[in-house]
Amino acid sequence: DVLRILFRMKNKRYAYVLQQLILHDLEPEELAKAMNITTANLYNIKRRAMAEFTEVARQDVMYYER
Repeated sequence: DVLRILFRMKNKRYAYVLQQLILHDLEPEELAKAMNITTANLYNIKRRAMAEFTEVARQDVMYYER
């Protein structure tokens, strides 16, 4: 279910960040370095990514509850 929601996210960068931080348990400092961004920027991206993930999940639930 989680992978399906990540796949349905429009912003693939957000999906990538969530996948790396949550599913692959990568440290934020490591991911920020790999993406060549600051850790603070990564946390902002993660916050926006979680908002998009939540919206996609909510739409998914509404679709399957019919």
